[in-house]
Amino acid sequence: MKKRIVLILCLALSISLLAACGNSNSSTDTSSDAASETTTEAEESSDSSGLSSTDGSDSNGVAPDEEFDAEELMAAAGVTEGIDIDLTVLSSTMKYSQVYNMVTMPDEFIGKTVKMEGQFAEFTDDTTGNQYFACLIADVAACCSQGIEFVPQGEMSYPDDFPELGSDIVVTGTFDTYTEGSAMYCTLTDATILN
Repeated sequence: MKKRIVLILCLALSISLLAACGNSNSSTDTSSDAASETTTEAEESSDSSGLSSTDGSDSNGVAPDEEFDAEELMAAAGVTEGIDIDLTVLSSTMKYSQVYNMVTMPDEFIGKTVKMEGQFAEFTDDTTGNQYFACLIADVAACCSQGIEFVPQGEMSYPDDFPELGSDIVVTGTFDTYTEGSAMYCTLTDATILN
């Protein structure tokens, strides 16, 4: 249900942006001419059901009984086969928002294959000696960042087998969570660094 709401909001925003840019009438048209032209267009495209379209869809181009298919929309966005969530095809605002959703509502994403790009980060806990790797995504203003830890597949030695700190990376892995102490953390397991 949450996916459907997000998709509806995205579609509504896209349509409103297209509608705002779609009027190519010259500025010399009078308001009465524009009003009569709009009325004529609406009358021409109305059918007996009262919908403003010739194909039986509503003004958003979606048939009343048609449901949004998240998989079709993801395919249209260029999501790679075998990747459930491809953050590399999203704008920086959407990437940051999606990672925030993944971190705050992790149960909805467990087991999904995720592809993300961001900056490489490493942290070593001095107390335990545990080493952590992450892919960080900054917000549009670059004042905040949100990241997901990843556990590389295979035998890798830091720093020899890893990119430079702060360099851009693309990581693919399976989303999961784990508990350390009293805190729960999100991670990409069996991760592959693609660049």
